[in-house]
Amino acid sequence: MIRRSIGVAVLGAFIAPALAFAFGGWAVITLDKLPEYIVAGTPVTISFAVRQHGMTLLGGLHPFVSARSGTTVVDATMSARPDSHYVATVTLPRDGVWVIDIRSGFMNTTMTTPLMPMRVVAADAPAPAPMADALRGKHLFVAKGCVSCHVHPETAEWQSINVGPNLTGRRYVPEVLAAFLDDPEKSSLSKASGNATTASFVRMPRLGLDSREITSLVAFVNGGSAVAARSVPRR
Repeated sequence: MIRRSIGVAVLGAFIAPALAFAFGGWAVITLDKLPEYIVAGTPVTISFAVRQHGMTLLGGLHPFVSARSGTTVVDATMSARPDSHYVATVTLPRDGVWVIDIRSGFMNTTMTTPLMPMRVVAADAPAPAPMADALRGKHLFVAKGCVSCHVHPETAEWQSINVGPNLTGRRYVPEVLAAFLDDPEKSSLSKASGNATTASFVRMPRLGLDSREITSLVAFVNGGSAVAARSVPRR
């Protein structure tokens, strides 16, 4: 379903919360897989979870997903899976740059979480060049919900409650950070904020990230897409 509404598009451009707040509760939206680009006229399916306090899967919600480009807004068809994940299917009518907005449905929130702008190519166009690791990592940092709990200077337009380590200027040993992202509960980084007496540990859900996603997130956290852009040789 396509809606043309300047009011909705303008509102969506300025509302950028990564969380759903209500009566002290908050939830994080995490995409299962983020497409690097979308083909116009071809249905694309996006599945995601909503986690209370970033950890506990929330079933029985009624999330809402739409995509916008300029004044055109397309609503997705929604369905739910038995594993408390949600599925949005949408067909975008033309190529260009689109933003996908997700409303979690948690505690009746009306706020939306926008993903980073998505490339949409025409059906007869060649596939775009792959993103650099750090830029893909920035997209994943938003889509996987990292931005909800961690402050990073390159994602300042998304709201964060800063319950996790502030990543401004942080650099980690790549292998250590990769192991943490693969399985946070087994990593020493989970205990970095506490000790044996306080047991105040950093907790993060295991998101089932694949090796490419982990490599991209490590590149973004350790350098950021701006650093990656500066490292590209100039002709």
